[in-house]
Amino acid sequence: MKTAQRRSPLSYIPGYENNAVLQLIVACCTGFISFHLCRVVLLIVNAQPETFPHIFTQNLSLPVLERFSHKWWTIFTYGWIHNGFWELFSNMIWLYAFGSVVQMLVGYKQIIPIFIFSMGVGGVFYELCQLIPGQAFATFPYLLGAQAAITGITTAALTIAPNYRFYIGDRFSIPMAVLAIIFFALMVMNS
Repeated sequence: MKTAQRRSPLSYIPGYENNAVLQLIVACCTGFISFHLCRVVLLIVNAQPETFPHIFTQNLSLPVLERFSHKWWTIFTYGWIHNGFWELFSNMIWLYAFGSVVQMLVGYKQIIPIFIFSMGVGGVFYELCQLIPGQAFATFPYLLGAQAAITGITTAALTIAPNYRFYIGDRFSIPMAVLAIIFFALMVMNS
């Protein structure tokens, strides 16, 4: 008598080689750890307190428009580092939630290009928004974090599967649109 083998819920999660969402999470965590490890090393060697922001933060974060032409490479670096642990943690939760949907429906090869393209478009949008008259962007001397890239992943997930639902139990589910609204609201409140 043969018995049917039951699959573990974890067997539906692809391995590291085929899981671009997990690779992005590892890359962002590595960037965060490296960034803050440099801060710790400078504290250990008794460097001046303004040394870390002058060397690292100004050269890795997206600057204000006046300094962008001298630091153009920051459009590729600002999304891989975060200011604090809770910002990193919440961004990675959102990336996993929406990125897994896109990865499951479209495939893992499209996740990293969407992430990088969204990060670049978000950086250009941040720089162009500084041309708008007023003081809306005067409070941000620099920009760090993967919010723009996660916004792109969220938009991709909503475009591909607008009626997708996250099932928490057998009968309880949350529409992805509701989670997207929560994500966008939290992002606006934190800025």
